[in-house]
Formats: sequence, C-alpha cells, structure tokens
Amino acid sequence: MGQPALDQAGLARTVLAMRWRMARHQLTGNALVVKVLAGFLGVVVALASLSVGLVSLDRPGADHDLLALIAIGWGLAWIFAPMVAGISGGGLRPVHFALLPLPARPLARAMLATSLLTVPAALAIVGLAAPALHALVHAPLALLVAVPAVALQALFIVGLSRLVMLLLAGAATSRRARDAAMIVTVALGAVLWLLYVGLQLIVPLVVDGDPPWLGTALRAMPFSWATTASALAESGHWGPALGMVLALAALITVLAAAWAPLFARQLRWPEQGGAESSKHGSSRLSGASAPVVAAARKELLLSWRDPRRKALMLIVPVFLLVIFAGPSISEAFAGYLAMAGFILTILLVSAWLNLYGLDGPSLWQVLVSPGGARVDVRGKQLAWLILAAPVLLGTILVRYVFFGRGIDALAFDAGSSLLALGMGSAIVVVASVAAPYPVPSAKQGNPFSTRGSFNGSALLSGIVAIALVVGVFVMMLALTAPGGWLAWLAVPIGGGAGAAAWFYGGRLATRMLDDRGPEILAIVRKEP
Repeated sequence: MGQPALDQAGLARTVLAMRWRMARHQLTGNALVVKVLAGFLGVVVALASLSVGLVSLDRPGADHDLLALIAIGWGLAWIFAPMVAGISGGGLRPVHFALLPLPARPLARAMLATSLLTVPAALAIVGLAAPALHALVHAPLALLVAVPAVALQALFIVGLSRLVMLLLAGAATSRRARDAAMIVTVALGAVLWLLYVGLQLIVPLVVDGDPPWLGTALRAMPFSWATTASALAESGHWGPALGMVLALAALITVLAAAWAPLFARQLRWPEQGGAESSKHGSSRLSGASAPVVAAARKELLLSWRDPRRKALMLIVPVFLLVIFAGPSISEAFAGYLAMAGFILTILLVSAWLNLYGLDGPSLWQVLVSPGGARVDVRGKQLAWLILAAPVLLGTILVRYVFFGRGIDALAFDAGSSLLALGMGSAIVVVASVAAPYPVPSAKQGNPFSTRGSFNGSALLSGIVAIALVVGVFVMMLALTAPGGWLAWLAVPIGGGAGAAAWFYGGRLATRMLDDRGPEILAIVRKEP
C-alpha cells in the first residue's frame, strides 16, 4: 500500500514549515541588514497608519473619509509589491513542487493560506486596523463589525497581491509572453503611481469634504470596505455594515477560486531552451569590428532579450510618463519635472548596479579570456552610455520644447548631463564588481524578483551611488549659481570631469575584476 496522503491541515503545516525555514535561511550575512531595515520601515509605516484611527476631525464623516484614503493607499502599495519582490524575496514557488506527487488544488490552497502568515501581512493588518481603533474610541460596540472587517480587508489586499505575483510568474512561459506582461506592468505601474501620488495630494480635499462626492467615492472602493463597514456600524446602521463584511468575504472567495487553477497551471518543471536565440546572438556579435564594440553589443542584446534586465529598466518609462503626464493632472507634479534629470540619472544608474550578478555563470568566459576584464568593463560602460544618453538628453530637450524651460538653465543642463553620463558609466561597473549578488535564472519565476538575494553590500553600494549622483548635481548648481558667462564654465568642467570619471572608473573596475574575479564568480554562479 502507498503512503497515505497529507490532509489539508497537514499539507498547510508542511508548507508553512518550509516557508519559515527558507525565511530563517535568508536571515544571514548582509541580507539580514536589508531585512532589518525593511522591517523597521514597515513597523513605522504600520504604526503611523494605525495612529490615524485616533484622529478626530471637525467635519462629520471626515475621519472615515481619511481612513478610507489610507486603506486605498495600502491596497495600491501591495499591488506594487510584485515589482519590489527583489527586496521581500520570492519564497516558495509552484515549480518547487513540480516533481512531487501532491494534489494540485489542496496544495494551492495551502500555499495561499500560508502566504498570508508572514511578517509583511502582519504589518498590513496593523496598518489597516485604524478603523477598529477609531471604533474603540468612539463606539466600542461597533468593534463587533470593525474587527472582522479589518481582518477580511487585510486578507483581500494581501491575497490580491499574491495573485498578481502568481500572474507575473505565469507570464514567464516565453519571451513574447514575458515582454507583453512587462508592457502591461509598465502601463499599470504608471497609472497606479499617478493614482498613489494623487491620493496624497487630495488629503486637504478629503478633510474639507470638497467636492462632496469625494468621500463617497473613496468609501466605495473595495480597498476601503472595512472602513465603510466600521463607519456604518458606528452610526448604528448594522444591516448595511454586515452587508459590507459579507461583500468582502465574497471577494476573498472569488480570489481564492481564481488562485487554485492559476497555481495548478504552473505546477510544471520549467522547460529548457533558448539555444536558438543564443546562436543568433553569437552570429550577430561575431561581426563586431572591435572587442569593446562586441562587448557593448552583447550588453545591448541582453538588455533586449533578458527579461530581468528589462524589468529593471521598466521604472524609466514609468517615470517619464509621470513627469510628462503628471503636470496635466496637478501642479504638484511640477516638482518631478523640475528634477527630471537628477531622478532619471538615479534610475538609469540603479538599474545597472548588478551587471555581473545578471551575467551569472557566464562570467567565467570573461575571466579566462586574455584582457577580457578590460574589454568587458569598457563594453558595459559603452552600452550604458548608448542607452542612457538618449533618454537623459531627450528628456532635457522635451522640457525646452514643450514645457518652456528658460535658456538661462542650458549651462546647468549641459554640464550636469555630461558629468552625470561620465560618472554614471563609472558607477555601474564599479558597483557591479564591488557588490554583486546572485539573481534567479531568466527562465524562472517573476523577472522582478531576486528571491531575497539583495544584501547589505548591495544596499550600501546603492546609497553611495545615489550620493555620488547628488554630488554631481550639487556641484553643477554651485558652478552655475553666479550666472552670466561664468555659468558656461560648467560645460567644459562637466565634460572633462565626466570623461575622467569614465576612464578612471573603468580602470578601477578592471583592476578589481582581475583581482576578485574567482570570488565574484563564486557569488553570482549560485542561483538563489
């Protein structure tokens, strides 16, 4: 007779034990620093959201309108969670169970249930509990509705986020499917970011109740139904309040029903392939006239073909949409437009800070080739310039043509752009050598995820990179502050300093790669 199958409860306990074991395994070394910082930030945000439940505003109903706004903010933030899954970690995935003789639907239910028993989910419950705190202060009897409503609200928001992550992972079946999914993600991310920032801008309108329909619209959104139920209970409307709780329960039921077939569909071992595309790529590169040009072409092809690289670059078009479409929604977005060059430089640099982690085991080819380190580093610098320069310079040109930027700012824009391009090309290669970390294979799972391999060294290199970019623009502001012809000295100074940064940064990265090559290969060749 065969071994008896696990029941639903036993399967859930086993999956939960696996989750906790994986979490403990990640709490080591530099990764622990990132986890602690993320946890501290999460606690601060959750407690700040909870404290809003103690607020008492003069206008009747304003308290719950504000609570509804905060709940919607939590919902939008959790939909963004798949895009920052590299910090939170990928955890267990369907592929881990592909070769095990386990029933698909019970396993799917166990995975969904245990995915809610995490520290981020607990913080979401705390942050969304402000309506219960408000009920405790103003109408304790309403806690009979507020407490279950808050619990269901947290389950809905976290469960919806898990479903989005599963959909992203399911899109990794082919390169075309991944590209289509990421294009949709770009559009969704841009819209959600505009909505999220817009929510912050309407806080005064919510407090004043102008326009009158705004509060009603906020309370009608599913992300804020717990607030609506609590408000109805506090005012003695028990029937509608219970109806909102049942509506939340119905949404969770629909979500769980959608989860099971999607999860079961991904219970398969990932297919191997891609040899054909690699062959085509090799033949195209073989015609390069110089080694550095060939290395740059390789990086550009990888930026187009590798879904992980494309995922890192997605934030750039999202930000471009924000800075150009945002001012038409509200004048508050003008701040993004004013800092476009600075923020774009940070985004372009940040997306390329782990190039050797993305290269993975293929780094050995660079290490065993005579002079390979210098060629590869210079090729990466050239490829970054080819991608970054049109984006940065094109954005500046659009500001002059369509947004009326004055000619007196041209010296600053030209000098800062030249210096930013040179400094950025140096930062990306030095950081990639100094603080690499492994990332999942391009053919598996969510292309946005690093499964928790992002560590403290990488965080420190990112902070240093941002500080250097800040220094670039501060220096240019200081040089151009006097105005007149003196301001134009920023152009040759920026160009000369940028060229020096490109040269010496590449030479430093080459020396470090020659010295630490085997150590870096040992780090990046192991998939997390």
